[in-house]
Amino acid sequence: MPDSVAASAPAKVILMGEHAAVYHRPALVAALDRRLTARLRRLEAERELGAGGLELHLDDLGHRETLPWDAARDHARAVAQRWREFIRRPSPEAFRRVAGEDPAPGPAHLIRVAVGEAVGFLEERGAWPRRPPRARLTIHSQIPVGAGFGSSAAAAVVILAAILAFFGVEVSEPELHRLSVEVERRQHGRPSGLDSAAVLHGGLLWGRR
Repeated sequence: MPDSVAASAPAKVILMGEHAAVYHRPALVAALDRRLTARLRRLEAERELGAGGLELHLDDLGHRETLPWDAARDHARAVAQRWREFIRRPSPEAFRRVAGEDPAPGPAHLIRVAVGEAVGFLEERGAWPRRPPRARLTIHSQIPVGAGFGSSAAAAVVILAAILAFFGVEVSEPELHRLSVEVERRQHGRPSGLDSAAVLHGGLLWGRR
């Protein structure tokens, strides 16, 4: 297990077909030269939190917290269950319940979900250690939040990539795309998946949901 890893992804812009993409129509999307970077670093053993925990340093969002690894996993599972309930009976009220009582709303909510999804994936692979280390996840972003430039997709991709690499698990691009779309669903409901594809592959893409 390395002492530190880093992952970075670009912003994106949908040139044509932005809303049509949600309804299975083609769209033209391009990566932009603005990036979001996640760095995951192991901390000293004497600073352990139970069986291990994660410090989230989201200074661009003005948010810091310490999150036990297992709490992140349980949170992601609970959010996923509420999202499935929303899909069965969609309504604005049902979607507002997806985040539940998350004390870290907005972009920080997505980051918590991404961490939990990564832990769950590692457990399914049998790659989760009995005593996970305490670590610090620092995120710096040049991508404006809520402006349509794919900040949530970039955050999902880089957090998943960084955590999986930190624990020594290789993942294919299609699998990383699938996981990142799952994270985005907890934030946006029914995304097309084009944002995740754009920030994962870069360049200029023609895509269809």
